[in-house]
Amino acid sequence: MSKYDVNIVDYPDKSLAGIKIRTSKEKAGIDCPAIWQELQARLSEISPDCGNDSYGLSVMLNDNEFDYWATIEFDPARPVPAGLETIEIPAGSYAKITAPNLDKLSEAYTFIYTDWFENQTSYSYRAEAPCFEIYPSGWTVVAPLEIFMPLAKK
Repeated sequence: MSKYDVNIVDYPDKSLAGIKIRTSKEKAGIDCPAIWQELQARLSEISPDCGNDSYGLSVMLNDNEFDYWATIEFDPARPVPAGLETIEIPAGSYAKITAPNLDKLSEAYTFIYTDWFENQTSYSYRAEAPCFEIYPSGWTVVAPLEIFMPLAKK
């Protein structure tokens, strides 16, 4: 039995806006928290209601590098504030797992990218869609967080 349970869920599309950085597995521990701090300072520009959940999205570029966005939900009818980018989470099937806290996030990603996908017979990774984490409003680094990996039927 694995230490992570994986559930297949349908997730609706979401429009998000935030800050993007290109980083690597080695530098992510420094780069990603830095853009979250920058996003916190600009929340009111993106959404007048700052009580929304936050989303961390990533798209792997190769085995080591990836683009990462720190975002919140955004009304696409509004103008995008200068210096911010928009990104969409496409509707579809996702593998959902829960990391017990921020310290276990990398371990949870390693599990799903390696152990789970390598043993999966029904689904493959849908690389054209971002994987994402949801940070609920009021979340702290010691609280659990959900990870969603985009899926395609084999």
